[in-house]
Amino acid sequence: MFNTSATSCSLLLTGASCLLGPVCLTFRLRGLADIRTNSAKLFALADLLNAKPRWIKRSRRQNCFRDALIALDGRAANASYRDIATAVAGAEPSRAAWTKTNRSLKDHMHRALKAGAGLCDGGYRALIGQ
Repeated sequence: MFNTSATSCSLLLTGASCLLGPVCLTFRLRGLADIRTNSAKLFALADLLNAKPRWIKRSRRQNCFRDALIALDGRAANASYRDIATAVAGAEPSRAAWTKTNRSLKDHMHRALKAGAGLCDGGYRALIGQ
């Protein structure tokens, strides 16, 4: 789903998993009678893909959940805490954290992984009130 406050476009992917790596999309437009509608959808998609990114101010809680999910995915991929920190904070802050005695980023990664583990096996249901 690509969207802005003014328009949105949903893509339904079938066939091989798009999670395995880069994909090449082929758009099949059915019927010449509906060509105006179909071309309008393709132009809307192009506009959405070329739009400037919207910067959203995330709350501390949202950032913690994001970091927890990144840490959980990283651990599932056998990434080190430093690799996970690089994905969360960037290469330079991660490198600096692993060469200093300041443990704040390291501790944050441990907390993020613990929070991510808490979301597993249905723990996320508490977030949605179930």
